[in-house]
Amino acid sequence: MFGIGHFWELLMVVAVALLVFGPKRLPEMGNAVGQTIRAFQKSMKEVTSPPSTVAENPPLLVSSGAKDAVDEPTAP
Repeated sequence: MFGIGHFWELLMVVAVALLVFGPKRLPEMGNAVGQTIRAFQKSMKEVTSPPSTVAENPPLLVSSGAKDAVDEPTAP
């Protein structure tokens, strides 16, 4: 997955993060980054997914005047 060059770059980023945040806060920071990525992916799925069938075929609403006209037949 990672080439040799990318491995060393990743190792340097982790080492700098360890120095800046310390060993106690590093797991918390990783957890926060993971939650942020999951929330972003969920948002992207909602935006890119096709609309649901309910939105494509909304139920028809009948006004009360039209309903009364249909319920009461007219005399011949």
